[in-house]
Amino acid sequence: MFTMRKLTLEIIAAIALTMAAIIASAPGVRASDLTVKDAFARASITPAANSAAAYLTLVNQGNMPDRLIAIATPAARAAEPHRTSMAGDVMKMEAAGAIDLPPHAAVTMAPGGLHVMLMGLTAPLKEGSVIAMTLTFEKAGPLTITVPVKSAAALSP
Repeated sequence: MFTMRKLTLEIIAAIALTMAAIIASAPGVRASDLTVKDAFARASITPAANSAAAYLTLVNQGNMPDRLIAIATPAARAAEPHRTSMAGDVMKMEAAGAIDLPPHAAVTMAPGGLHVMLMGLTAPLKEGSVIAMTLTFEKAGPLTITVPVKSAAALSP
């Protein structure tokens, strides 16, 4: 009886310590809650091109909202979310600011809409190459991805 009681207390203590460790290490949204899918960039049309666009889908599988607050890449001096819209017959592009990622939702950046604008390219983007891009989220922190460069006319990865 004494051995069974001791074993039961040891199991309860182990479970309590494990639960305490899990709770202490849960800072909100974990990087594993965010997934990036279907990322691609378009190749530069000319060797003198100074800008390019990249596209991707951000998926928040967690229970907490998050926000994409910054983008960086060694391929360009600046990278930021932009939105393309039509104002009458004129296509307009403007900075979109931080991108909200609701829980259990996806945000798609695609040609003709929301996208990552790469400004001040350090070199032309060549089809078949890849670029690194670091996406920084308000809660999950930085996430570095590899983005394949597709043709200049690519509409999807």
